[in-house]
This record gives sequence, C-alpha cells and structure tokens, in this order.
Amino acid sequence: MSLPSDTKLGQDIRETLDLDDIVFTLKLTPNRGDCLSMLGVARDLAAVTGAKLTPPANTTVAATCEDARAVTISAPDACGRYLGRVIRNLNVQAATPDWMKRRLERAGLRPIAPLVDITNYVMLERGQPMHAFDLDKLDGAIDVRFARAGESMKLLNEQDVALQPDMLLITDTKGAVAMGGVMGGFNSMVTNTTQSVFFEAAYFDPDVIQGKTRLLGINSDAAFRFERGVDPQLPRDALEAATKLALEICGTAATKVGPITEATGALPVRACVDVHADRAVHLIGTNIPTHEISAMLKRLQCGLKESFGVLITTPPSYRFDLNIEEDFVEEIARLYGYARIPVAAPKAAVAMVPVADGRRNNARLRRELAALGYQEVINYSFVPPAWETGLAGNNAPVTLANPIASHLSVMRTSLLGGLVSTLQNNLNRGEMRLQLLNKIERKHHGI
Repeated sequence: MSLPSDTKLGQDIRETLDLDDIVFTLKLTPNRGDCLSMLGVARDLAAVTGAKLTPPANTTVAATCEDARAVTISAPDACGRYLGRVIRNLNVQAATPDWMKRRLERAGLRPIAPLVDITNYVMLERGQPMHAFDLDKLDGAIDVRFARAGESMKLLNEQDVALQPDMLLITDTKGAVAMGGVMGGFNSMVTNTTQSVFFEAAYFDPDVIQGKTRLLGINSDAAFRFERGVDPQLPRDALEAATKLALEICGTAATKVGPITEATGALPVRACVDVHADRAVHLIGTNIPTHEISAMLKRLQCGLKESFGVLITTPPSYRFDLNIEEDFVEEIARLYGYARIPVAAPKAAVAMVPVADGRRNNARLRRELAALGYQEVINYSFVPPAWETGLAGNNAPVTLANPIASHLSVMRTSLLGGLVSTLQNNLNRGEMRLQLLNKIERKHHGI
C-alpha cells in the first residue's frame, strides 16, 4: 500500500488510516428523506435525546468577478428554486483530500474527481444533491423546463435516453444538459481538462422526480433524495459550502468566483396544523403533560403557538411527512419513547344478547347428540360416481376436471354415501356398536 510521503515511521497503521471508526448503517422508511444526510441524522438524534445540535457552519463566499450565467424556470410548478454559480480557473488535477475520500468511501460512495467528490460530500453532509457542469461546454442561459417531443440526451452513465414529456430537463440554448433531479448529461460533464465550472443546486417537486429512475432502469443518489423531498431552503447554503470546498481544494491564484444567480418557482408552503394535547394523550394511551408535548414539538424545530389548549404547529421545511394532526401524534409517541407507553388490554362493553328457549345452536346440538352416543364425522365432498347414481339417484353428477383420487371424481349431493362408508370401515374393524352423525350444518344426517 502506498502511503503519503509525510507518514510518520513506526506509527500504528490504524492511526495512519484513521481505522478506529464506527459506521452505522441506517435503514430509513421512505417518509424520512430528511435523514438522508449527516445533518438530518444529527438533527433527529438531537430531537430524540434533547442534546444540543451543532450544524455545519454556514459560510458566504464573496464574488470576485461579475461572471454569471442567467437562469430561468419555465416549469415553475416542478422546480421551486434553481441556483447556479460560475467558478473560473480551477485546478481539477488537484487530489481529493484523504479525509474526504475516507468519509465518502465509508458512506458508500466511490471517490472520482475533486469537483464531483465535493458535490457528493455536500450531499452527504447536508442532504442537498448538486451537480457541476463544465462551464465551457454550456451555451447561453440555463432554463428548467419539461422535455419536448422528439428530444433525447446522453446521461453521465453513457445511456441514451428518449425523453418523455413528463421528464424535467436542465437546458441551455442547444438543448438538454441534465435531467433535473436525476442525473447530469454526458456532453456537459466535468473531465480532467475542465478549467471552469458551473455549480447548480435546486429544489424539485418530489412528484415530478418519483419513478423516473425506475422507468430508466438506473440508480441515482440525487433522485433517491429528491423524490422523498429535499429542503427547499437548503440550496443556497449548500452552494456556498461547495464553493468554499472548491476554493480550498482546487483553487489557484487565478481562480475567480462569480455571484450566485437564482430563479424561483412555486415553493411548498407548510400549513399550520392544530395539535390537540388531549387527543394526542388519548391516541397514545398514556398521560403526557401538555408542556412536555410542547417541548417535543420544539425539539423537532416546529413553529409553535398555543391557543386555548390547542398547539398550532408549523412543521419545518424539511419535514415533508408532517401534514396532519396524526403525523404529529406519531412523532410525540416516538420522542416520548415507545417503551414508556404502558401496555393495557383493550376494554369494551359486551352486551348479553337474549336467546329464545326453543333455539339451540350448533355447539349445543353437538353436545346433546354426543351425550346420546353419536360421533361426528367429516367426509369428503368428492365421492365415487356409483354412490351418486345408486344412493342419491343422480344420473348426471358434477364431474371434477382434476380429482384428488381416481375414484373420488364427482361432487356429492347427499351425505348418505359418506356415512355408509364410515360405517363399513368401522364394522370391518370390529366396531359393532356405532351411532354416526355427519358434521352439524343446516342439514343433519345420522346413521
């Protein structure tokens, strides 16, 4: 193994390669797209445990030039926010730092190249998928629109795709350069000859992205997040973080950073939900004080107002799964702790229904007939044809297409054949005293 030239001789290899680490594999349900990042997991752990949350520091990188690329949104309902930034004169031959490589690898991603690694790192850290275009391969302004009839493009995985009208595209004046929220285009990707980039960060409506990867037969970390919901307030902070990392890793003396250009469409509005503390207590099944319920909702970073015993709650922008009162009740139960909720048998009033003296049910009939010496038997519904013609007088029995045995080939219309057969079997075995009754149903047959 080739180690860095400044590796200390005699140092424990576990220390050198930072192997004393713990990796947690989380299996998330589809509704918890907010936990598909380090920040998201930390935020939820802080809510559950009450520990202080320390999010990654937000930074602002000042523009050093006026170079910008205009962005527009022609599909405002599908794309609520699109931001881009030009960065010129980067050294894409720079090596991705070992610490970033290790973190990417342990999160399941393969390091590729510094600019791609930076966008992946920001996605894993904050939850915002991003993309880096080779600036010199773009032509004119950027527009977000749906595909037109007959359009096609080549994706990063070199797959040629015939675009459908419901597929969202990132385009320049020449055509599609990426499939919005799914994957970048092959012809505009960053290579080892790239000198300038155009970073993008956006919010796409989950309904527009859902199902696209399955339709195309591809895997996409970006689509995996966008179809579950990405915080619409996150793109700018993510773009600033990616810019900072790009300058630290690939920056040169000639590097110039342009201003952020932004276009907005229809952003989701988080409506207030009335959470009734008494209803939450009733549904959960244990007494939780109202002030404790309020504290839990605040730990979830929900906006909160109280009015006449009702908690008027506004979910945070990144929680797409909190829409109705029952959603908040589930969260209250989760934060309170399932182990703390007592297990109690359900209580229900059962009314005694009067039964007429002259009416006897099947169970009572069975007991009375058993007391008289009868034994209940259950015979096959399939019988030999001779039984139907000889005992039941049925010359046109229903014949089975696939009988379970060759001699049981027709459906019975009488219980008599089965009773006679059972009697014969018992007599053949020395049982001379028998009283048989076929299964108690609407009709009773005894022998």
